[in-house]
Amino acid sequence: MGRNSLLGPFVALALAAGCATGESLDGTGLTYDAAVYGQGDGGQSAAGASGSGASSGAAVSGAGGNALSSGGNTGAGGRGGTSSSGGSSGAGAAPDSGAGGSNPCAGGLKFCGSECVESAPDNGCDTGCTACPSPSNSTVKCNASGACDFDCATNYSKVGSACVADPTCSDGAKNGTETDQDCGGDKCPKCDPGKACKADGDCSKGPCESGVCGCTAKTCALAASCASSVDDGCGKTIDCSTSCASPAICYQDKCCTAATTCPSGGCSKTTKDGCGGTIDCSANCTGSTVCYQDQCCSPKDCTGRCGHVTDQCGSPLDCGLCADGAVCAADADCSSGDCENGKCVSCTDGKTNHGETDVDCGGANCAKCPDNKKCSSNADCQSNNCCNGLSISNGCLAVLTSKVCKS
Repeated sequence: MGRNSLLGPFVALALAAGCATGESLDGTGLTYDAAVYGQGDGGQSAAGASGSGASSGAAVSGAGGNALSSGGNTGAGGRGGTSSSGGSSGAGAAPDSGAGGSNPCAGGLKFCGSECVESAPDNGCDTGCTACPSPSNSTVKCNASGACDFDCATNYSKVGSACVADPTCSDGAKNGTETDQDCGGDKCPKCDPGKACKADGDCSKGPCESGVCGCTAKTCALAASCASSVDDGCGKTIDCSTSCASPAICYQDKCCTAATTCPSGGCSKTTKDGCGGTIDCSANCTGSTVCYQDQCCSPKDCTGRCGHVTDQCGSPLDCGLCADGAVCAADADCSSGDCENGKCVSCTDGKTNHGETDVDCGGANCAKCPDNKKCSSNADCQSNNCCNGLSISNGCLAVLTSKVCKS
């Protein structure tokens, strides 16, 4: 390779920068000399082949090549074939820069247009300076080899130089692993009868026969029904009203065996049998237990209690008459026949109660009072004489300081 071919890009940059003889071009380490490299006709040109016998360093890349163009040398590309003018042509290898010459940039940068830049998708990565292709639904990138590449968006897959939408079970097309449109295969719902299939697992209602899904009709047992009109799953109906085996009966379209024994502790006369009927369990309670609110229970005894009470089972319990002073709920609970303010009272309890006018006498319930006892009428007094509220025997005194019975 000739010296002029290698220095072509440098000369072009030096001329573009307006370098004079003896000045160096930044970043190259070379000094420009017009006498050596020439300017204009007859000399060495940095712009291409110019004039007869001129040498051109317009672009040298890769292995570099020499070519004669009107008697001059050009470095348009890599080493190629021999031209008709007798020179070597470098049309084969790609240039290192957008201008088609050796890369004058340092630090791993590349020369594009008139500046040194980092390789990126918008400048062709490591190949040329043209932006990388950008397919729809993709993200363009430079791969590990420095070439243009791309990743597809979610639900898209790379097919050649494009991103194609992944198949779904609702896209209206037979694709992916489907055996028919949007059904069958390992990802979509099973196919209905009449749809294409590859195996029984592709079909929803029957086997795969000759590549088509069939339909296996349900029986009454398979349908688990005793209705008079049951869908067989294949477009027809069957009568299952007599399908229940004795002693089962048909209840709410299902075969049902009614319960014949009472539940433990239950004593309802209308215990449900599970099939719409009832059984009488009122005699289910044994021994000392009684039935209360449909359950058997044992009533409490009368220890410490009297009168007519209700036990913890809710049943009435007669614990005998209550003595004077005992707690009562009604007159019938008391031996005296009088329950006042929740306690039994009588004419012998040493208190003025029970309708008495004085202690244990007077009133409608007790004996008449002797003299000097309080009274409210003659009937309260043994003397049959109640004077100013007192029982007396010898007539009323003109002035009495207390109401007492007198004889």
